[in-house]
Amino acid sequence: MHKLLKRNPDYAILVGTNALAVATTAIHPLIPLFMAGGLLATIFIAANQQLLLVLLVTVSLVKGALEANFYFFQTVDYSLIISGLALLILGWKLLNPEIRQHLGEYRLAITGYLVWVVWMGVASTYAPRMDWALLHSLRFAFFTSILFIGPLIVINSIKDSRQVLIIFFVVGGLGALYLNGNLAYILASGAPLVNLTRLTVLKANPIASARVFAICAAMAASFVLTQRKINWRWLFLMVFFIISAIFTGSRGPVLSFLAAVSVMAVISGRISLKRLSLLVAALLFIGIALMLLAPAGLTTRFGLTFAGEIALTSQGLTQFSTVTNRFQMWQMALELWTSDLRHFLVGEGPAGYGILFPWRNVKYPHNLPLEILAEFGLIGMAVFLVHITTIGKETILRLKSGLSTEEQLWLAATLTMAASTMFSGDLNDNRMLWFLMSCLLASINVRRREQMAQHQSKTGKRAAE
Repeated sequence: MHKLLKRNPDYAILVGTNALAVATTAIHPLIPLFMAGGLLATIFIAANQQLLLVLLVTVSLVKGALEANFYFFQTVDYSLIISGLALLILGWKLLNPEIRQHLGEYRLAITGYLVWVVWMGVASTYAPRMDWALLHSLRFAFFTSILFIGPLIVINSIKDSRQVLIIFFVVGGLGALYLNGNLAYILASGAPLVNLTRLTVLKANPIASARVFAICAAMAASFVLTQRKINWRWLFLMVFFIISAIFTGSRGPVLSFLAAVSVMAVISGRISLKRLSLLVAALLFIGIALMLLAPAGLTTRFGLTFAGEIALTSQGLTQFSTVTNRFQMWQMALELWTSDLRHFLVGEGPAGYGILFPWRNVKYPHNLPLEILAEFGLIGMAVFLVHITTIGKETILRLKSGLSTEEQLWLAATLTMAASTMFSGDLNDNRMLWFLMSCLLASINVRRREQMAQHQSKTGKRAAE
């Protein structure tokens, strides 16, 4: 038997798998089924690297539900599983010399990013709580590095860029369908709507869901604005996604959508008045329809943006205004930054803003630029801007020659996420920004590479003639 297994490794694997299946049935009869399903899912995801990266960047949509319903994910972080698998796949792809050569084209952007990561590590040494600072910095370095460098490895053609776009849209669409389906079920069941003020995907933070919806809506709006003919399908998708974002009760992503669409309308430079009027009419229709038809609780938060709402705090029931609270946190960040010369130059250190709140009920100022100034100072902001400028420069150069459809959609997504960082989240919460910037940069580069290849091909044919 030993000789048979040694001569036939495939047979040995089959015997071992069956033995494992039989042994695990003693624990639970369904374990072999789950193991087989998990193996097939792993193989499928590994063969679709684009899907793997999108699952990682949208992990917040499902992570809460997995932890609540599966004990395994209460002890093992789902993000770490996806990240570990992504590292293995990306490392395997880098064995290809052509992939390594293409990655070398991004050395300036990658160097700028790595300098920023190193600065975060240096800043951790003088933070008031080094344990908080190191955890904050290591989380950013690990997860964001995969999300930033991953698309530069995976996207090697316009087709790859389009596939990532489609997968992102599908994930956002499934989330929006779930949210609206949940609302339809609540309405059909006749459940009381008094306490229905926010909806979300599974048990995710409503802001995380709203950001994905707002990004998808901005992409659809960009497509409507820039295409030669009016595409009613994309207009419908825009309306569907922005309504879903509104139902989450998160105002920041909705404002980010409006800001991104406004910028896209300005920089496109070839939008007809008819097209712009159609988009404005669609947005007005959304507002009027929601005010008349949607459950009142789902739109109340937008009406109380400045007036505030009743909220339960440590002092009991109080009138709470998100806008006023945000301004207070931003003011405290500015005061921390300008408190003395040392803070002005190098800041308090990563996660240092939370020191202002002994109970740790507030950890960041909900504004990415102010967080960088308060925790990394003017030097840190300069390092960050150099990193961002390497990507912005490529985008500006492409604007002069005209963006492709894929580039326009990634730019709309990046602008939406960049605007969203002004209202909520910290560096780790906003790591999707690096993923979108990377997708934009990769799309610009592969298009330029393909245009150069076409030009060289034409030149070679002319020389041959």
